[in-house]
Amino acid sequence: MAIERLKTVYFLGSLINNVKGMFSKINEIVNYLNTYSSNIEATNYTEYRALISQTGTNAPVEDDLDGSGAGAAFVDTLGGAWSYNDVGSFYYTKTGAFADVTKVEIIFGENRAQQSPKVSVKAVVVNDNTIEVGSGEFAGFTNPSVITPGNGKLYLQPIIIRVYA
Repeated sequence: MAIERLKTVYFLGSLINNVKGMFSKINEIVNYLNTYSSNIEATNYTEYRALISQTGTNAPVEDDLDGSGAGAAFVDTLGGAWSYNDVGSFYYTKTGAFADVTKVEIIFGENRAQQSPKVSVKAVVVNDNTIEVGSGEFAGFTNPSVITPGNGKLYLQPIIIRVYA
């Protein structure tokens, strides 16, 4: 199929004459996609994707964009649950989900809604069942390795947890 032919600009007079040709090309594209789409690799992971917020000694909650705490996960094929562990430490738990740490990916998006510009969010797989998410404030760019754990630092924090098959 020549894609360049699909880019042809038709003038008013030739448009009517070329309608059949255009539908023929559309059918050609549909047939191609139907034939080869089975070769496209399906998603090979389960995923948790949400905005999370946390206050006091409460577990993090899925939030919506207004910060009310009444949201839901955008995607949750993992089915885990959040709990409070300690100051600035929270667990995402799902029995047996994190047994192979080489297949776990944790992504935090940049959060411009944070209440403090010095908020730091980290995560680590603790065991086969648990991911620990830590939040706090770092001392500044002159000493970024000093982080003081803190509650209430997660606010509309984008997070993605993926576990690959």
